[in-house]
Amino acid sequence: MANLNEIINSQENVLIDFYAEWCAPCKTLGPILKSVKDDLGDEIRIVKIDVDKHQSLAAKMGVRGVPSMFFYKNGKLLKSLSGVLTGTEIKKQFNLWKVRSLFLNSFLKKYNLFSANIANWKIILSIYILKYLFRF
Repeated sequence: MANLNEIINSQENVLIDFYAEWCAPCKTLGPILKSVKDDLGDEIRIVKIDVDKHQSLAAKMGVRGVPSMFFYKNGKLLKSLSGVLTGTEIKKQFNLWKVRSLFLNSFLKKYNLFSANIANWKIILSIYILKYLFRF
């Protein structure tokens, strides 16, 4: 298995599930995650980590209870959730990433900002957000 930091920092949508073998809610979540993976295929990578075998990693990540899920995109933590979620709730997290990514990519392409330096496109993006909010 690849290094966890490499997985988190990849371009993939990553869901890290901290679980325990003795945890009843974790056993409920297992088939739900499998169903989500089956539905989304390569659009998401799900990594399961046993807290009993990787206690120091769980502590480092701030896991207080199981099951705990961490949603990452491009190395950034988007959300962390605890407890059992439905497949739809998990997919909603993924769809949120997809919508944000599609909006940003279409905006950058439309205004040819892929080659612009970061300061320029942040200013331009701010202007367009203000225009949208105030409709001027």
